[in-house]
Amino acid sequence: MIVAKSSKILRGKGKIAEYIGCGVDNLSELARLGMPFRIVGVVWYAYADNVDMFFQRLTLAHPKEIDEELEK
Repeated sequence: MIVAKSSKILRGKGKIAEYIGCGVDNLSELARLGMPFRIVGVVWYAYADNVDMFFQRLTLAHPKEIDEELEK
C-alpha cells in the first residue's frame, strides 16, 4: 500500500495545536466553533489549508456572533 505524505496534513492534537499556536486544551473549544478536523481511531487529523480558511472566516465574524455561538 502506498501512503502519501504531505506537510499540509496535521496528525495529532499536538501538531494541530503547534500549527495554530495554541495549547492542546484549546482544540476542543475551537472544534465547537467549527474548526475542521476528523478523529480516526484516537488520532486527530486536520488539513492545514482548511484550518487556515476556518480562521479566515472566524476572524471575519463580529465578536457578538462568536459570543452567541459559544452560548449554544
